[in-house]
Amino acid sequence: YFLSKLMDLGARIIFFSSDQVYGNQENLFDELHPENPQSLYGELKLSVENRLNYNENFKSIRLSNVFSKNDSFTKVIRSHSNSLSPFKIYSGLKRRTIFINDVIEGIYSLIMNWDEVMTSKVNFGGPKLYSREMIAKLFKKFIFKNFIYEINEDDKDFFNERPKIINMNSHFLESKILKRSLTSFSHAILSEFQEEI
Repeated sequence: YFLSKLMDLGARIIFFSSDQVYGNQENLFDELHPENPQSLYGELKLSVENRLNYNENFKSIRLSNVFSKNDSFTKVIRSHSNSLSPFKIYSGLKRRTIFINDVIEGIYSLIMNWDEVMTSKVNFGGPKLYSREMIAKLFKKFIFKNFIYEINEDDKDFFNERPKIINMNSHFLESKILKRSLTSFSHAILSEFQEEI
């Protein structure tokens, strides 16, 4: 209600949605793929989109996992980086993790080039599908040399709340919004932790 009233007054809205509106998707897909949320979180995000995307002043960015020095998973890895006991990682979770700088630049570009992006929904995912194990390996290689981890067997309760794999690409993010290639995860790690290398 609040957002619709703002748009009626001429405000432009960028809604932070989620890749979870698509549900579990192992094959690569883009914005043309039908939504199929399999979590309450995904259903809630999609319900907001469906109520507001009729308006030309509304755009939804469907975020995958966003990597930064201060994201929750990175902070947990940092806190365990010198521990003698291994950190347990769920093996099945895979996302197109995107660098926070790409997200910020993408939002700014979307604001500045609103009418050039002829869609109400844009997927904000990274250039490659990463599991948490792959991310942990990169952290151990580049930043936290003493980090010890082990792979945990799939936890049913953990995956009841979220899809395992969301292999989300975008038809618009690189070509129409960023107008450059997305940042690789390796480069993103080195950029965020350059002072600690």
